[in-house]
Amino acid sequence: MVAVQRHKAAITAIIIFTTIVGVMLLIRPESDGHEVETADPGVTLENVTLVGNNKGVRQWEVTAESLRQDNELIHLNRLDQMVVYEAEQPKYYLSAEQGVWSPKQNELHLSNNVVVEDQAGFYLATDQLVWHGTSESFEFMGNTSVTIHQGGKSDE
Repeated sequence: MVAVQRHKAAITAIIIFTTIVGVMLLIRPESDGHEVETADPGVTLENVTLVGNNKGVRQWEVTAESLRQDNELIHLNRLDQMVVYEAEQPKYYLSAEQGVWSPKQNELHLSNNVVVEDQAGFYLATDQLVWHGTSESFEFMGNTSVTIHQGGKSDE
């Protein structure tokens, strides 16, 4: 009796396996045998929020649609908001379509519709911006517009 059950289980497993392989062969695209599918190396995360701390003190916070690690670089897509903190209080708010962060160099390169704002009325729009984490300074390139709304106070 046990042998019959094992035989039925083996036949059922073979039928299921054959069905799965057959379906996979039917739905795969035509190939001439020379194509090799390669995946991008690294890790990709979607809808991420990252927080950078130094000795327990919040330095920055990033929210992006996606993040992809490529060797030592972190690629950000649709950086919805980056908050740079000073004395644990928000100082600058940044957004951009794309960003590349190099933790080794402590630099963030932002591009495409880059915006920097603060709570004192400062507004900067530019094509490209580099945030130098070591010196905590910005460098911007390309078409740039700066607006300072009156009535606010500035720390610059």
